[in-house]
Formats: sequence, structure tokens, C-alpha cells
Amino acid sequence: MSDADRERWDARHAAGGPVAPVPPGAVMGEPGLLEAFPTAGRALEVACGRGGVTVWLARRGLAVDAVDISPSGLAAGARLAAAHGVDDRIRWIATTSTAGCPRSAPARTTSSSASCSETPPVTAACVPRRPRAVCSP
Repeated sequence: MSDADRERWDARHAAGGPVAPVPPGAVMGEPGLLEAFPTAGRALEVACGRGGVTVWLARRGLAVDAVDISPSGLAAGARLAAAHGVDDRIRWIATTSTAGCPRSAPARTTSSSASCSETPPVTAACVPRRPRAVCSP
């Protein structure tokens, strides 16, 4: 990801309003999937942006490694986590596509908040086939 891309995403997150904790798009509105979503273990949230899904995962009981290229997005996510009392369950990781996927403990749940049309290259490097949410049995 170029510096220009990083700056564009950073400006977008800096200008964005507050977000609320929300489940990943793949399970939103799907009661069976939502109920089956893990409540313990580790999660990897790639392209976490301002942390809405990240904080939802942490509130659900998961320890989360949240990865993004935007310092503004990560800072907003950290504020959201603190406001919801889950900042101790989240590790915020700034990265670039050239840095590859950061080291993380094995995750039971993987989520990408980016839509496929917007997915930064780092997502593809960390999560094959860019799933919106993938849960292991």
C-alpha cells in the first residue's frame, strides 16, 4: 500500500463520525449465524477501520488482534474500546501491505470489515479469499 493510500484511508477515518459496536456483515441479520458466533478465544480483525466490529468481538468475549493501515482509524477504535470497557481485550496493530500479516496467536475467528471493492492489499495477504467472517467449528 502506498503512502498516498495510507493518507487517503487515514483522512477517511479521521473525517468519519462515531461508530457503534456491530457484528460482522456476514452474520448481521442472520440469527443462526449470530448465535453460533464464538464467545471465547481469539479473533483477527483485518482492515478494522474505526473498530466497530473489533469492539463487538471483544464485548462478545474474544481477545482481538485488530489490524489496519490508518492511525486515525486505530485511534478511534481504541477510544471506542475504552468507552465500552474492552480495551484490555484488543491489540491494535498498524501495518502496511508490504509488511505482510502481523504475528498473531492462532485465531478462532477471522473478520474483515472492508468490502471486497475497497479491501486493502494487506487483507488479502492476511486472510485468503477475503472472507467477511469465518468461524472454525
